[in-house]
Amino acid sequence: MGFATKFGLENGKIYKLLAPIDGGSKFCGITPGYEEYKYLYLRNLMGNPVSVFKNSVCVKECPVIASNTVECISIESAGTSK
Repeated sequence: MGFATKFGLENGKIYKLLAPIDGGSKFCGITPGYEEYKYLYLRNLMGNPVSVFKNSVCVKECPVIASNTVECISIESAGTSK
């Protein structure tokens, strides 16, 4: 088991296990076109957990206050619409 752990840490993609995933199943900060959008913004916290994450988007930075606007990437067309 120790060997498998060591091998996985050295050869695996541990960063993908820790990266947030938006509603379009894209890895924030990793998927091509999403490199600048490293954070996950949950647009609506009401409802069941599936709908909360289905409506999430990758953003460049997290809003500090509710009235802040955030630059996000469209889950339909990465890199072409913000």
